[in-house]
Amino acid sequence: MNLIQLNPKASIPKEDYDLLTEMILEGSKRLKSDKPYDLKTICGDEHWGQFDRRFKTVAGMCAVHMVETGVLPFKQHPGKHEYPKLYLINT
Repeated sequence: MNLIQLNPKASIPKEDYDLLTEMILEGSKRLKSDKPYDLKTICGDEHWGQFDRRFKTVAGMCAVHMVETGVLPFKQHPGKHEYPKLYLINT
């Protein structure tokens, strides 16, 4: 099984990482590029509601990894608080 190392303590199967990437990219198509969004909004309620709490945490780590490595065309946007992370869609 191929694993993607998200940080020193967390990894995810590549298959799950790729599915999450597709979900995020698909969800981002319906959003405006000049407004920051959290991952729940990007994914959409129909997908986000399916995830248990643990997977939502892993999804958040994946999103950070995807942005930092250039997999997603987003950049992090500073919010009032550290969480939830906010993202701007690069156009």
